[in-house]
Amino acid sequence: MKIIVIGLGYYGKSVAERLSEAGHEVICVDNRMSNIEAIKDSVSAAFAFDATDMNALSSIPVKEADLCIVTIGEDLGASVRTIALLKKLGARHIFARASDPVHHLIVDAFNVDRIIMPEDDSARDFVAQMQLVPSVKTFSVAKGVGVYRFPVPVSLVGKSIGDTALQSKYGLSAIALVRADKSVNDIGISTKDMVPEDDISSDTVLNEGDELVCYGPEKGLLKLNGLF
Repeated sequence: MKIIVIGLGYYGKSVAERLSEAGHEVICVDNRMSNIEAIKDSVSAAFAFDATDMNALSSIPVKEADLCIVTIGEDLGASVRTIALLKKLGARHIFARASDPVHHLIVDAFNVDRIIMPEDDSARDFVAQMQLVPSVKTFSVAKGVGVYRFPVPVSLVGKSIGDTALQSKYGLSAIALVRADKSVNDIGISTKDMVPEDDISSDTVLNEGDELVCYGPEKGLLKLNGLF
């Protein structure tokens, strides 16, 4: 995908670099040359100009881009004007960052495809993880929904995935299973690697030490937490 990222603060820079690492064509814009210098070797192209300037913004392929991401968070006026100009230039899809509820409300009026609130999302993920056992790893997909990797509870050991009632009772879908592969290295030290199973089904039996990867509502995982 061809993706334009506008605003290269800590969050914007991180987004641009991760998208580039994932193989996307990333074009960056920021009004600070120091930010452009810091990222120019990591992305397809990087330009130093004010994105609120219509003439400058029209110099990059906004209409041809698959997605434009506005990560300007601190300057509400610059954020809103940039979004408005992207709309006028025919941007296909726009994701925009909002730093607070008022910013969110204003950006929402532009009917962007997605509003990003990194601080709110991070806080939600942190609280969710605090409520769960420390060994649960979470990845937020949407508000209240995520992908979770956790050790198989003792009460489920020996049961097949179909017998666990993960879907019917907790709304969780098992999407992967990771098992411990124990071995002894060349110097006689026992090691354990976690290896994903090639294929799982409702008949797959859960063993002690296994880790499940499930998708579903956060509330379902919190309810399942009672099994630990």
